[in-house]
Amino acid sequence: MGKVIAILSGKGGTGKSTTTAALACALSELEHSVVCVDADTELRNLDLSLGLSDQTLLDYGDVFSGMSTLQNALVPSP
Repeated sequence: MGKVIAILSGKGGTGKSTTTAALACALSELEHSVVCVDADTELRNLDLSLGLSDQTLLDYGDVFSGMSTLQNALVPSP
């Protein structure tokens, strides 16, 4: 069964995206499947931290509104 790890803060600039990217990479190296969701649609930075900014065209709002499927919104990372 999957597990959820949430990294939260109401303040910007506290290292949430950096911590999330580092944790995701570490878990992936341990051969865990990882899905990261950046819930800040206005100022998202997780895609930058993971080096995926050129590939992220959709966000979770597109999935919730039915404009995209979850499979289409997910971006695989090496």
